Amino acid sequence: MKLIKKRCSLSVPNRSLEHDHYWMLDENIEVPPRVLEFTIETLSSAYSLYPLLYQLATKAESIIELGIGWGKSTNSMLWGLKNGKQGHLWSIDCGNIHTDEAVAKIKSLDIAKYFTWVKKDFFTIPDEWFKEHKTDLVFIDFNPKRLRPEFVYKSIYPEEPHLDRKNIKRDCRIMMDKLLLSMKRDGLLVMKPYCCDTDVYKMAKEGLIEIVFEYKQDLRFIILRKKQ
Repeated sequence: MKLIKKRCSLSVPNRSLEHDHYWMLDENIEVPPRVLEFTIETLSSAYSLYPLLYQLATKAESIIELGIGWGKSTNSMLWGLKNGKQGHLWSIDCGNIHTDEAVAKIKSLDIAKYFTWVKKDFFTIPDEWFKEHKTDLVFIDFNPKRLRPEFVYKSIYPEEPHLDRKNIKRDCRIMMDKLLLSMKRDGLLVMKPYCCDTDVYKMAKEGLIEIVFEYKQDLRFIILRKKQ
């Protein structure tokens, strides 16, 4: 897979926005201004993935997302579904004040019919649910240690509890195994590595997945394809 890296600029009422770069799958798939706004309204390099997620979503029939947060990646994929195959997005997140606000905003838009918020602890969702929800695309925008509700942010800048790294690594593998149950053969998984790097490379060696794209600079992300 060859991705395109472009500089981003956009004129909106009363202001002009720019960002160093963003990622795209195909220059022939137009990215809506609203997604570009998500991309360049802050200086964070994390936002440069939104156009890519939009374009991948236009080709997907079903998507699972881990982590809603402020809802920008969620919105980007929902607009991609609306302008593509009009499939469905299941977003798994225990919820917090930001998630509640983001979901309320989504429900007020005409993309709401493509969206389901799975408001649960990821690790309590049975394997059968993942087997029943076959997906073309998975996006992980969540540190696995925060998938458990005891680690969800309670305020804007909470203190995090001490964490056992061994348990985090165990959770990473559980998370990846569960998601593979839902992925169709040749389905794609986009993720920010966080602490799952070891598991990703190990699973690639086991032949479960293949790494089709990896970017290791300012914004680190990996695109994986399910092989079995």
